[in-house]
Amino acid sequence: MPTCPDCKADLDNEANYCPNCGEAIDAEAESYADREDLSPTAPRTSDSTLEGHVTRVKDGDTIVVSLDEGRTVDVRLWGVDAPESDQPYGPVATKAARKIAKNKTCSVVVRDHDHHGRIIGRVFVSEKSIDVGHSLVTSGYAWHRTKYVTGHQELSDQLEESQAQARREELGLWTQSNPIPPWEWRKQGSPSSDVEDVVQAAKKGHRWTKWLLSFLR
Repeated sequence: MPTCPDCKADLDNEANYCPNCGEAIDAEAESYADREDLSPTAPRTSDSTLEGHVTRVKDGDTIVVSLDEGRTVDVRLWGVDAPESDQPYGPVATKAARKIAKNKTCSVVVRDHDHHGRIIGRVFVSEKSIDVGHSLVTSGYAWHRTKYVTGHQELSDQLEESQAQARREELGLWTQSNPIPPWEWRKQGSPSSDVEDVVQAAKKGHRWTKWLLSFLR
């Protein structure tokens, strides 16, 4: 019997929401589980590795890890880029990442740091040594981001192959006829952001017009 990902209450097979806590149940976010065994499991020993557990999933490619050494860090998943929260499949990608990683012990293989100070790394949850980022790409909930993967060509090729397979099978975001990569989405801005900009500009223009008329009287 399926259970709620948040409160663990038993659910009917056809349930769209949890009767106990009200959490929406997204069937698409569950499908990654059938593909977990396709994730590479062996982290490179040449990179530093941190141990801890996942306390929060911010979005489909950023998680918060409480390290065994006592500090808490933000980790940006290496080699992947998930849809933005205001983009199609963004909320589903976040929910899938939560299902894979939240509240699980993990190992973080550190690759780099970004300009926000976040760790960029591969995150392996210990239950099955699952590579979180690779699982999301394999299931069609994230893109392979090639821009920052220099020096790890073999792993990049694995992600590229998994993305191609997800696209062929029309999994997750690949059910869309023309999905927009998140880095392109960020450049063009979301429709809601554009509307807000127009509204703010109109308000400023209105205030300016009122001031000018009062000055000319």
